[in-house]
Amino acid sequence: MAINGIFRKVFNLSHCAAPYRTLLIALVIGVLCVVSVYAQEIPPTTTYSFKSSEQDSVHTSTIHNYQSEAERANDALLITEVKKALADEGVAAYRAVVVDCDHGTVSLDGVVGSSADAQQAATIAYNVDGVVSVKNNLKWP
Repeated sequence: MAINGIFRKVFNLSHCAAPYRTLLIALVIGVLCVVSVYAQEIPPTTTYSFKSSEQDSVHTSTIHNYQSEAERANDALLITEVKKALADEGVAAYRAVVVDCDHGTVSLDGVVGSSADAQQAATIAYNVDGVVSVKNNLKWP
């Protein structure tokens, strides 16, 4: 009875006879159920295209010794800024490049297209405000 009252207010079904009103409510609920099930089955429309190979994987582990959360946050900010700068220049496009930072010293690890790309990546990283030095461990085919 409560659902009937809600639908009557929302859809103004007071002019319909009771049997038709119930049928209409059941029809609306059925349509909503079908639409919600169908909507859950629609795959996402975003696709990602990238190249990779077995040689493009990078694994690093570095131990950081921070005296405060501010030092940790500063390094995290530098990592983000270096990654953005590399992405803006397209140096690390479609490549596995890992950026790490320890007290302002940025480490670049991974694979790039050429030695020129590796040098350019180091230069870009060094030019980010706050970077003290760059350890360029990048490799190329």
